[in-house]
Amino acid sequence: MVAFNLAMQLAILMFVGVVIQVKHIMPKDFDVSLTKFIMNIALPALVIKIFSVPFSPDELKNSFVLLLISLTVCFVLFLLGTIFYLFMGKDNTGRLIRLGTMLPNFSFIGIPIIEGLYGSQGLFYLTIFTLPVRVIYYGGSGFLLGSKKESNGFYASVKEFFSPPVIAIVIGLFLYFTGLSLPAPLESAISSLGSSASPLGMILAGMMLGKQKFTEMLRKPRALIMVISRNILSPILIFCLMLLLPVNDMMFKVIVIYSALPCASMISAFAIQYVNDETLWIEASEAIFVTTMLSVITIPIWATFLDKFLA
Repeated sequence: MVAFNLAMQLAILMFVGVVIQVKHIMPKDFDVSLTKFIMNIALPALVIKIFSVPFSPDELKNSFVLLLISLTVCFVLFLLGTIFYLFMGKDNTGRLIRLGTMLPNFSFIGIPIIEGLYGSQGLFYLTIFTLPVRVIYYGGSGFLLGSKKESNGFYASVKEFFSPPVIAIVIGLFLYFTGLSLPAPLESAISSLGSSASPLGMILAGMMLGKQKFTEMLRKPRALIMVISRNILSPILIFCLMLLLPVNDMMFKVIVIYSALPCASMISAFAIQYVNDETLWIEASEAIFVTTMLSVITIPIWATFLDKFLA
């Protein structure tokens, strides 16, 4: 029920974006301005907000294990995505599928689903597990999408990697491990800004969808291959991997559910940010929409299966 309600919420937000685009409610190029706001303000605030959890020395060992597994999972999903990238002829759509395979929607969908299914303990595991993922997500998406900026030399590459969201990771980790808190008004403001990141990302995806007819989307299903990679093969592959690793049941469940999440809601923003290809922007929105809708079915199935398998 948690997954279904969230999916409906995402669908409504995307529909708002479609209406904005179709009815020309906002000025031309508003999507570009919205992308800049999300990338430079809302996302960094969300990152800092995520790390506002109490530090527990007792969980250091589990945290270390989770970090190692996270890197392994990222590598395995990168290999899976690369297979599709090669299959697609190494084009922009292939790069998009590779990125979407590696990076699920672990914030807007993953956090409430994991919290609803497994409580605060599961949420803590997810927070630690996604630390390396966030570095790749915020710092490596341009490279994985074939950013034009990567040819500007070493300095430009370093500058791109240390983007506002990545800097926010450093700040968040510092606050997490030191146990320090921001002043209450500042913390409240950051929390409010962070809460806007994912909804705005879904509205942005809806605006991209609004630039073409849905019937055309169904006739050009190249990006819909993401469904096979993200919703079906990823959780199966990671489930098999977890069978080989010495982890407790809670960690097992959290990591498999993580792998079953739909593709990240921000891939539309990243596509706009890094690739000058409006067709790819639309394909990114299509992939978000379809993988999210399918997750209404696949995530409850996996959650039920894991409960019975690990009972």
